[in-house]
Amino acid sequence: MRSSLLRQRLLKTVLTLPPAMLRFLAGGGVVYKDGRTLDPQIQFLWRGYFAKGDAMPLTLHGKTLEQARQEWAETAALLGLPSQARVKVEDVTSETVRGLLIRPAAISADAPLLVFFPQGGGVLGGPGLSRAFCAALAFEARCPIFIPELRMAPVHRFPAAFDDARDALNWAQANARRLGARDGSVAIGGILTGANLAARLCIDLKREFKPLPVAQLLITPLVDLSDPRLKDNDAAGGWPYPRRST
Repeated sequence: MRSSLLRQRLLKTVLTLPPAMLRFLAGGGVVYKDGRTLDPQIQFLWRGYFAKGDAMPLTLHGKTLEQARQEWAETAALLGLPSQARVKVEDVTSETVRGLLIRPAAISADAPLLVFFPQGGGVLGGPGLSRAFCAALAFEARCPIFIPELRMAPVHRFPAAFDDARDALNWAQANARRLGARDGSVAIGGILTGANLAARLCIDLKREFKPLPVAQLLITPLVDLSDPRLKDNDAAGGWPYPRRST
């Protein structure tokens, strides 16, 4: 999937076109799958940029972990930030945490700092995978968002990522005002595995009788692995995580 710098810049420019134009360039029509609508940027990349390479791009099957991580990182970089989102993205480094801080141009007086754990199955990515989504969210919600960097499997096995998530939440709570939350409040959230971490953190905090975040934003969390319906779910084993690669 590696491409020249010039081609990457061209793709970034094309991906800023209106959704209708991207779908037209991708062959037209809206792609539906199991009641879900494919994002027009992904549709364009799938049918254009990826079409000349892998038949099944961004999957884990048949690739080394390093190759898969490289593909996802390059794709996330191509998507970039929403053109309408007026935000500032900063690298954050301290003795205990690292990550990205996204500050919108306008922050509401009562907006909390959202600590957001990224997707990637605990294996693929880092803060960069959720960068574009969180930029749009920060702009619309008028709240600052901190995306911490978590240790990834298989080199760092569970509960390494969970321990990092807890450290990140503790650090964010101690630095919320400096990071943009005017009232010092902190919310928590995440996508997929990141949402699982956020939910588990809140459960543990409640059990320990410690202060809870002011809100949770959990996007497609998997919170009950014992549910027998999981193996028959249409999404189980689907792209990008086919059953034989898990």
